[in-house]
Amino acid sequence: RMPLSRTKLAVPFVGKDVPSPTNEFAHPDVVLGLTILGYRYEGLRSEDTDDVMRRLINDLRQEPGRVQERPSALLFKKWIKAAGGVVADPSSDSWEDSGVCVPPLNLIQRSNDTQ
Repeated sequence: RMPLSRTKLAVPFVGKDVPSPTNEFAHPDVVLGLTILGYRYEGLRSEDTDDVMRRLINDLRQEPGRVQERPSALLFKKWIKAAGGVVADPSSDSWEDSGVCVPPLNLIQRSNDTQ
């Protein structure tokens, strides 16, 4: 039985550096390359995106300092900017009216499908 943490790899592993017996790609570099190609051609699955957001929000809650200056919030802002969007400033009244605007990480609700 394969651990759930290994399900995101292109080649199934049964343990650390131990590919499954039926696996023809035993070299770790090949595994990484195939995994990257898989994500490149197929994109992230919705459960992958949900997992990333869950981890990012959990990290944000554990980090000290002002919310907008925490490493998780800065990484989220960098990702949104790279995708062509803008992280909204909730102190502004018109932030919902602007173009591709995303709420700040601390205001994201994973249960809200419209976000």
